Amino acid sequence: MRAAVNFVAHTCAALALLTAFPVHRAAAQDGGRLAGSAQDGGDRWVPSLAIIGGVTVQDWSGAVESEICRGCPIPDPLAREEPLRDPATGSDLDVTPYIGGNLELMTPELPIPGSPRLFVGGEVAAAFGVSRILAQEGEPGTIESPLPEAGSGNRGFSEDTALGQGSETVAQLGNVIYGANAGVAFPFELYGRALRLKTSFAWIRYEIDVEGLVVDAECQPVPPGRTECNDNLPNGFLREIRLQGSGSGTFDGIGPGLDIEMDIGRFGPLGTSLFAGARFYYILGEREIAFSDSQPYDDQLGTDQTRARWSFEADPWIYRLGLGLRFQWLGSGE
Repeated sequence: MRAAVNFVAHTCAALALLTAFPVHRAAAQDGGRLAGSAQDGGDRWVPSLAIIGGVTVQDWSGAVESEICRGCPIPDPLAREEPLRDPATGSDLDVTPYIGGNLELMTPELPIPGSPRLFVGGEVAAAFGVSRILAQEGEPGTIESPLPEAGSGNRGFSEDTALGQGSETVAQLGNVIYGANAGVAFPFELYGRALRLKTSFAWIRYEIDVEGLVVDAECQPVPPGRTECNDNLPNGFLREIRLQGSGSGTFDGIGPGLDIEMDIGRFGPLGTSLFAGARFYYILGEREIAFSDSQPYDDQLGTDQTRARWSFEADPWIYRLGLGLRFQWLGSGE
């Protein structure tokens, strides 16, 4: 957050220096003095508050793998490691809606051709992300008998048929998105409407939460070559292996933005405008999240150690599309 505060502070200082000179407006060019655009508030500093909404778009990928070490963690010369569940990888396109607020400060029009204006802004938005299953094998849940409930207590089932086994990696965008931007606005008119084309350099910060789960059934071997998972039977025993973990990461991105804004009305000192635009952010630093879990067992099946590892990676680019309604303080007029 300190980086964002410094970004806004330094940009405000630069705007103040650039606009420390008087801005002259006239209906036409006179004596080398450039005319302004005649848009409302073009001759003054204009603070504004906007309600913003839209979506962020980013590609995500994930993986999960697990193994069991027979005869571990107690040192055993016969200890061996083997897969617990089949590994899985996958990806998904995350599209997360958001809604929030944007504060902006725009300078008077600069006395140069085109009458451009500088601006700087900051924003906070609430994100409404949904869980994305990036990698999945089986259907992880709670180990259950595949038999109908009626009479299942006295009927055996094997570990190959037990329900609830599998593994997965799931990710979700965090609840809050922070942002800041600074740029140049170019005023123009179209069909009698006052518009501004706003180019900017923007910063974004957001979090991604990742969760992982591995569930497996290990059951009592019963000759010849089968297993028995029903604890209610004399020769039955069920070891329900459940490994789970979570991780999160904070991501910062920078990149260009482009918005088109149209004035729609003025009510005394208050002006209103609608805008739409897009921003493209390149993620700085690490884009990966990794975590693991392990669990030892010492029971009828032996002394074993289980382990699982999950990984997540975000695409280098995140895109943002949005709309907004802006309320501008234009003052009382001339």
